[in-house]
Amino acid sequence: MSIHPSMLPLLDPEYVAHHNSNYAHLPALDSMAWDPAIRENFNMQPDFATLPVEKTEDFELDLTRLRAYTPSGEPPEGGWPALLYIHGGGWTLGNISSEAPLMTNICASVRCVVVAVDYRLAPEDPYPAAVNDCVAALLWLVRQGPQKLHINPARIAVGGTSSGGNLAAVLALKASTLQIPKLILQVLIVPITDNTATVATSWESKKYAPFLTPDVMMWFRHHYLPDPETWTNWDASPLFATADQIRALPKTLFILSECDILCEEAEQYAKKIKREGVDVEVKIYKGAPHNGVLHESTCVGLSQNLS
Repeated sequence: MSIHPSMLPLLDPEYVAHHNSNYAHLPALDSMAWDPAIRENFNMQPDFATLPVEKTEDFELDLTRLRAYTPSGEPPEGGWPALLYIHGGGWTLGNISSEAPLMTNICASVRCVVVAVDYRLAPEDPYPAAVNDCVAALLWLVRQGPQKLHINPARIAVGGTSSGGNLAAVLALKASTLQIPKLILQVLIVPITDNTATVATSWESKKYAPFLTPDVMMWFRHHYLPDPETWTNWDASPLFATADQIRALPKTLFILSECDILCEEAEQYAKKIKREGVDVEVKIYKGAPHNGVLHESTCVGLSQNLS
């Protein structure tokens, strides 16, 4: 996965060095036929340290598993705020542990319970399996979290990265129909919001961006959404949600990368949400590709809204 020469002047030099050391030797995913072993080769941990937390617990649901990270000390009055976090990986890669550094950093620095969802992956379990698992996780957190994790069910946020950002956005849209307290925040980190996007539309200006290329994105999409008729469903493409659905959303924080094919569609979604009166904050990191956002920005955004 070498960097296209046209992108070199646009990218942060530190990222270029990091990419050349860690990713340049990897084959492009779109050149590979599906094999579950791919998950082992592409299980890339974020490049910052996992922090110690007070407690790490796993909980089994019918079709998925949750992992909860609890900070040290006593919970505040009413219980800990909580973040339901959904990992990325194009709906096909990643697992409950793959973004542990980010989750433990959020837990320790924001002082909230972070719950990871080990949702089912495509192509073995395509859409809408992951959506259903995330809904089940949110319902469990609201109903069981106060007793098992000492969380405040009125202080729950959802968030995720890339495909996890897609699932978090879908979950926030669904939440208003679940008869639960309103979410206080959704954090969408380089999210996929439009599964109809192509190089003929919003990807054109970033088509040579590294790491997540148009061909790789289509490889992911076809595994998760094998039926193109589903691509315009709002629970596959949040950009297609109705105005009524969007008005029920909580405050939304977008953390985006300038040199990412997904940046434009995320900005479109942010504008659509803002038009309906939802409080929206957008942070775009200059010179960063899809996999180059800073975890500190996520922690700061959560601290301002959860603590």
